[in-house]
Amino acid sequence: MRNLIARAVRPELALVLVIAFAVTRIVDTYAVFNHTWDEPAHLAAGLELLDHGTYTLEQQHPPLARAAMALGPFLDGYRSERPAAKPNYDFWERQLQMFDEGRRILYDAGPYDRVLTLARMGNLPFAAVAFLAVFLWTRRLAGPWPAVLSAFVLATIPPFLGNAGLATLDVAVAALGTLSLYLACLWIDRPTPRRGLLLGAVAGAAIMTKFSAIPFLTVGFAAIAAWRMWLSYGVERRFAFLTKAHIQSVVLATLVLIGVFWLSYGLNTSSAADPGNRPYEAVEKVFGADSDLSNLISDILELQIVPGFALKMAQGIGEVAYHNWTGHISFLLGEVRKDGWWYFYLVALGVKTPLPLLALGLAGIVWMLADSYRKRDWRLASPALALVSIILFVSIFSRINLGVRHILILYPLLAICGAYTVTRLVTMRKFRLPAIAGAAVLTVWQAAASLNAHPDNMAYFNAIAGSRPERFLIAADLDWGQDLKRLERELQERGIHDIAVAYYGSARLPRHNFPGYVPLEPKTPRTGWVAISLWKRELTNDYDWLKDYQPIGRVGQSIYLYHIPESQ
Repeated sequence: MRNLIARAVRPELALVLVIAFAVTRIVDTYAVFNHTWDEPAHLAAGLELLDHGTYTLEQQHPPLARAAMALGPFLDGYRSERPAAKPNYDFWERQLQMFDEGRRILYDAGPYDRVLTLARMGNLPFAAVAFLAVFLWTRRLAGPWPAVLSAFVLATIPPFLGNAGLATLDVAVAALGTLSLYLACLWIDRPTPRRGLLLGAVAGAAIMTKFSAIPFLTVGFAAIAAWRMWLSYGVERRFAFLTKAHIQSVVLATLVLIGVFWLSYGLNTSSAADPGNRPYEAVEKVFGADSDLSNLISDILELQIVPGFALKMAQGIGEVAYHNWTGHISFLLGEVRKDGWWYFYLVALGVKTPLPLLALGLAGIVWMLADSYRKRDWRLASPALALVSIILFVSIFSRINLGVRHILILYPLLAICGAYTVTRLVTMRKFRLPAIAGAAVLTVWQAAASLNAHPDNMAYFNAIAGSRPERFLIAADLDWGQDLKRLERELQERGIHDIAVAYYGSARLPRHNFPGYVPLEPKTPRTGWVAISLWKRELTNDYDWLKDYQPIGRVGQSIYLYHIPESQ
């Protein structure tokens, strides 16, 4: 009987069940939350590409995942009605136009909930890829059942599940980035043409999802390759890394990478210069005004021979660099800054990750590095090295501190490390029973903490944050404008017909079911019912007068509800 059950319950089947469990939890949140800040923007940009074949509203993010989010609404008949953004619009003007178009699609193109659900469903394939990636990588390192455990651990990480339930880009880049790093390890180990082609395709897709994949994959690959060379040198006294097979397959990978870029932006070409701007000052300055040579160079620049993706990517990467240079208003530990903190993401991981996973994952990093060094097997340390290199990179270079979602790629890697720890504990010879008991307790605790957080997976904080997580983080981690539906229900249940609202988000409040709604004006005390987003209450002094009152309740995780009496 035991053998029959063992044959029936295969690791692959267990993986399918884990994915089904995670998808069920993700989809269950669709009806709970209205759209968050960035969802209209991604929908608008993706729908412009699918409908018009142009991609002009914003270049800061590449189009692949956005097109995936817009595919459901597009197939259901929704269309982009706004003209493409004018090329001379500055960055912020195009941002405003993109958000306006996204809100039009959500509120005016069809039933709000239907459009939003179809857009969010575009994220489910990427979530499935993430589970598959951790399964494959862990199976190669520790075996099939530890691989199932790593997928299960990922399925119990609330911030990962929360972001997987949104029409945003972070789960997509985490999934494709993790799979790319795994495929890079396979390529380093045995650089066949097939592996080169597959690595190029997946890495290209990761970069076309979000430009942060470029540094993430670069530093992760570099750390793994350096560790491999170091261990190889220690054994063979030579740097046996690049072979002829590596060089041949990397050429194939590069060609496929470029093909993915070109296909993502549309198979088109453009010119390096706009004929409407002729004569070109830079050309005439070098080759002479109206000279034959300057005219020839100008003619060449106007030829439609430049791959369409090249200029778009250059502009997009430039916009990311500009955004990082200027910074973004963010909050950490009671302080507001625009240029960020080097320790922001360390704190974010510390308070947003379930404590059992923190313990198992950190132990796994140390255990993997130690086992890798002891066995002279570079593969064992690869997930840990990628994780450490990425967190070091963002700590040193990132000035855009907008939530743990920006480093969501660390969660699949941490899940692998955590599963490795459990595997090592249950196979210990000494203290085996206490080790197995400890591993079981931590695993059950991890699952229980995750289930207890549902449906507020995105706004999850562990016990370190206590009862007031807004002391640590707010935007995108706690308040991303997601609780308007809950506020609607709360007002209906309480029979409230007049309310003043100070809301942080990209929703159109008049389009929601708030009878007698009026904006809560800054620095203007009033009486009656008041609802205010955490961001508005904590990060500005416009509503400091509310500090003299106790809220009646908290709506969801991000909105406080007050009743200010008449007699004051």
